[in-house]
Amino acid sequence: MNSSNYWTPLASILEEEEEEEEHREIAASTTENHGRNQNETMIIDSGATSHFATESIDIIHTGTPSTKQVFLPDGSTIRGSVKATLPFHTLPKRAKEVDVLPRLQQSLLSVGKLANEGYTTVFHPRDRGVTIHKEGTLTLTPTAPAEIQGWRAKTGLWEVGVNNEKRKSSTLTEESAQNVHSLPSTLAAVRFLHAAAGFPTQATWIAAIKAGNFVTWPGLTAEAVNKHFPESDETLKGHMKMQRMNVRSTKKKAKPEMTNEDVPTAPNPKKNDVYISVFNAHDTVYTDQTGGFPVTSSRGNKYNMVMCEVDGNYIDAEPMKSRTSKSMVNTYLSLWK
Repeated sequence: MNSSNYWTPLASILEEEEEEEEHREIAASTTENHGRNQNETMIIDSGATSHFATESIDIIHTGTPSTKQVFLPDGSTIRGSVKATLPFHTLPKRAKEVDVLPRLQQSLLSVGKLANEGYTTVFHPRDRGVTIHKEGTLTLTPTAPAEIQGWRAKTGLWEVGVNNEKRKSSTLTEESAQNVHSLPSTLAAVRFLHAAAGFPTQATWIAAIKAGNFVTWPGLTAEAVNKHFPESDETLKGHMKMQRMNVRSTKKKAKPEMTNEDVPTAPNPKKNDVYISVFNAHDTVYTDQTGGFPVTSSRGNKYNMVMCEVDGNYIDAEPMKSRTSKSMVNTYLSLWK
């Protein structure tokens, strides 16, 4: 349902008499502590997916019927009666939209809806209250790792795992890179990262590092590469340039026997003409496979096939699981496509 909404049991509708009495006691306690009644306050709720208001709160009704259908904690549903606007003039229009729900006992201000508009809600410890900040006006600098790490679910609500292992596995996505290999020294680390980068030359690699293209690679600096650059065979093979054979032969051609008709009657005039023939490799593709990496990737790949297409100067690489004929053919077809 496009207009489905939820909220936690913090402010659910109480239908039984005992629950209503308990709710009135809570409201009376709130009024006594803060000098305000329920018609003047809203509960800031991280479990509500949208703003919900009571029929008696002092807000501006727009007259537009509400299409929201709200799911209650007991499994029942309730529909909004009308849309309204909250009297918070600094908030944008969408952040002030609220739906009026009949029989609601306490108005709710949704943290999730404010977050969707870029606002950060900070619940301060003990009796220091709560503050809501506009995007770009607040900088949080933690001095220690978080005690609990949660995430935001597809419903727009925040969740946390019951144990640390569940939390870690739930926060991972398909597009993530994890630390899979630990190396004992800087020399070994540079050698491994050099292979992971595709065996570039020393000058090219250092220039890329200084340009900031490897800032996320741990321990990789220009100084470390200068000191521990590995002279690998793959680097040399990738930069060898050989002249094509039989282009300019050094063998002397046999002169044909001249007849009287071939003898020129007058010497040819000398001209400053230079004749040049250019031989290029057209419609040519080269491929080669790397050696096995120290570890196998999470998708089971351990090798790379590298392709170079001459005409377009196009270089690409594709991972493959093994160097069997079937695996190499499938990888080649992927590169060709």
